[in-house]
Amino acid sequence: MKRFGRLAVLSRHLRPVQSNARFLAGKATDELPSPHIHELEVRWGDMDAYGHVNNSQYLVYMESSRVLMVDKIFDEAGLPKMSAGSPGSFAPIVGSINIKYIRPVGYPATLTIYDSVSDVTENSMFINTKGVNKKTGETCFVSTCKVVFLDYTTGKRAAISDTFREVLRKYE
Repeated sequence: MKRFGRLAVLSRHLRPVQSNARFLAGKATDELPSPHIHELEVRWGDMDAYGHVNNSQYLVYMESSRVLMVDKIFDEAGLPKMSAGSPGSFAPIVGSINIKYIRPVGYPATLTIYDSVSDVTENSMFINTKGVNKKTGETCFVSTCKVVFLDYTTGKRAAISDTFREVLRKYE
């Protein structure tokens, strides 16, 4: 296992974005066969005092795309939509996120968000995300998000069913 300075302590939870090389391609969005693609418009209010999208806003972009993809996966697996607190319900919970900011984005802009799933275990998976400026084709950010499934009834990790795992394979 590689050590990344102070991240060595967290290395069991964080996975460096650099390990997913297909997300680091510059303009080659056609090289990225992504099972989930989402477009969003950058809003004026997303920018900070420096005239580019604030770094925290990327988390919102990734969340929006991730929730749409996971809802789609739940639908395909025949599961009810994610809802905290429903008896017997389980839902994905973000365990960690690693983001690499590559190019600044300003207003106006449209971002194309590419998502895929990898490293599915008994009760977790990684969602890999790449944000591309639609106009320039340049990659603006890449991210790896560890998602853990939680059983809201027990408050513990939930095992991923075989049916759910089969649907996840389509998103790899």
